[in-house]
Amino acid sequence: MFPQSSGQQMDLQFLWNQVQELSAILAANRESTVGLVKRADEIRSRGGDPAAELNAINGDATIPTSRELELQEEVKALREKVEDLETSNDDLQMLAQDYEVVLESMLKGLRIYAHEHSIATINIHGAYTNQLAAERATNAQLRQREIENNARLSRLSTLIREAYQQETVLEPDIMIERLKAENAALRAALGVEDEENEED
Repeated sequence: MFPQSSGQQMDLQFLWNQVQELSAILAANRESTVGLVKRADEIRSRGGDPAAELNAINGDATIPTSRELELQEEVKALREKVEDLETSNDDLQMLAQDYEVVLESMLKGLRIYAHEHSIATINIHGAYTNQLAAERATNAQLRQREIENNARLSRLSTLIREAYQQETVLEPDIMIERLKAENAALRAALGVEDEENEED
């Protein structure tokens, strides 16, 4: 089950509480209706009192006794109450059906949302995996370049050292030739003959 927002959970909890409350009211109304019907049946089965039977024997059945009037009023009140309860039961049943339809619609929407959320999450993970693979490939290329650059630098450093060593090996001869040239120039400027020329 995917996580739901707090608003959706509150709506579902409210709908569930309403359905439970309506179900409890409907059950109580049914019990009351059954009790009232039983009571009306009991009143009907009891029949009239002795005074009413005596009036019927004497041919005066049209005059109801006080007990009959009370029973008629009670039966009328019970019938009205039963009708009210039946009407209330019908209304509650309709309301419960409406709540069931709304709840089913919300659950359907939540299923669709959960499915879409699952697909979006899978897509995000796929994109992240692809991006991570690309970053790893780029990182591997950069490391390879770094290794190659370090090798080139090492080779260049070796060549520089070798060149320096060659230069220092040749330097005394170069210095001697330079000093000879300077010496010859000074002698010429001073008019002193070169010792080598004198020996010649």
